[in-house]
Amino acid sequence: MSLFKKYSTTKLSANAVAMVGGGSNPMPGEISLAHNGVLFLYEFPEFPRQVLKELCQSIEDRTITVTRAKNTENYPACFLGL
Repeated sequence: MSLFKKYSTTKLSANAVAMVGGGSNPMPGEISLAHNGVLFLYEFPEFPRQVLKELCQSIEDRTITVTRAKNTENYPACFLGL
């Protein structure tokens, strides 16, 4: 079974951690879970500025880097955003 979804949708209330990933034990967020699939962003212009900045950066880099005190995790982020 694949970790990645073919289609992922987000809610307007999604914060940067939910989108990018993170936590004390880093986990991938919706951007990485949509890798090689579609990330549907309902009401895209209404998302918080930080979330939009992270989306733009992930589209440019095709990867997400989550850094914590103990380690750094890189997650894939190649998706089609709608």
